[in-house]
Amino acid sequence: MHFWYGHFAATIGVGMVVTTVENAIMAHAIFTTIIAVIVSLIYYSKFNYTTTLQTATVFVAFIIIVDFFGVALLINKSLEMFMSPFRTWIPFMLIFVATYLTRIFEKICLAILFKTDLHIHTCSLVLSLKVDSYPHL
Repeated sequence: MHFWYGHFAATIGVGMVVTTVENAIMAHAIFTTIIAVIVSLIYYSKFNYTTTLQTATVFVAFIIIVDFFGVALLINKSLEMFMSPFRTWIPFMLIFVATYLTRIFEKICLAILFKTDLHIHTCSLVLSLKVDSYPHL
């Protein structure tokens, strides 16, 4: 997670020097979403102890807690950042969606790659892989 906040310091710190605050925040939102995909891919491939929904919730909860205590209270000394949807709530939503969809797309790609049948339960939003035997492989 140090990588996560190192990215924050780089995009916001450097971005505010070379461009406007709005552009720096936009770049931060885009790069944070990309980093969420990378971190979740690593988590899902190495650990994967929780469901997709639990993982996305824990990722976002951790970021909200660190943003609240670390960024808002210690660095900014103000909760003003939480008043702007674009500065906090939209990036939180993007991180949640990126983490959640990463696992779903990973399962779909694995199903295609390994020629398995993918069953999507639309009511519960749960994906499960059914591995069939393929004698020709």
